[in-house]
Amino acid sequence: MYFHFICVILIITSVVSVTSSQYDPVGSGCSPVVKILPKKSAILTQSRGTRGQCESKDDLQDYRLCSGHCHSGYVVNGESGIRSQPFDEQCQCCRVTKYALLPVTLYCDDGSQVSDNVVVHEQCSCRRCDDTWQPTVPNNNSKKPVVTGRPF
Repeated sequence: MYFHFICVILIITSVVSVTSSQYDPVGSGCSPVVKILPKKSAILTQSRGTRGQCESKDDLQDYRLCSGHCHSGYVVNGESGIRSQPFDEQCQCCRVTKYALLPVTLYCDDGSQVSDNVVVHEQCSCRRCDDTWQPTVPNNNSKKPVVTGRPF
């Protein structure tokens, strides 16, 4: 009987040594990754009424999206007893934390040009997968896109 009691204590001690302070979501490889956005993508092609179809002449070279991996797993819950839920799930996902605007020029069927912005991911971090918080998208300084060429 005495021997079994000692074994249980050793097992609990080894499990408790893996604590949430050792859980490290920071060094995870979650960051904005540069991708090439094809000029024919829906983001770079717009219908502009009397101007017709407006699209980029070139692929967008600096399009950034959050990508990477985050640590997920279980950590010991020091507040619950052994017989209840002794572990907490720590699910982390690579999420955007700050957006930026990337200027683009779209060329329209009628010969005019429209300056607009594409939203890209500027900063990312590992966040809880069920976290619904989203950063705000920055506003254009001008309320309307800048248009050059033929008037409306």
